[in-house]
Amino acid sequence: FVRGRLHFSGEATRSRYAAYIVRRLFPSGLPDEVLPAFSRLYPDRVELKDAALYRFCQAEPLLPELIAALLLPAIGTGRLTPILFT
Repeated sequence: FVRGRLHFSGEATRSRYAAYIVRRLFPSGLPDEVLPAFSRLYPDRVELKDAALYRFCQAEPLLPELIAALLLPAIGTGRLTPILFT
């Protein structure tokens, strides 16, 4: 599934990046049973997107910090301010 959704044109590149993503999100090598079951109940719905975001936040500790620092302050303005990294 992941390999088929990546935008890279080369099969080797898609396979390599898919393996990185799956290993990062599912260190045991197997997805948890809850997320696929949840996705069958709520396909293409906001609830599934929220559950996926929660799963990504668990896998990537930096993500909640980025959300708090960049996205939450921008809610009131309706746009993100470009940030230059030096």
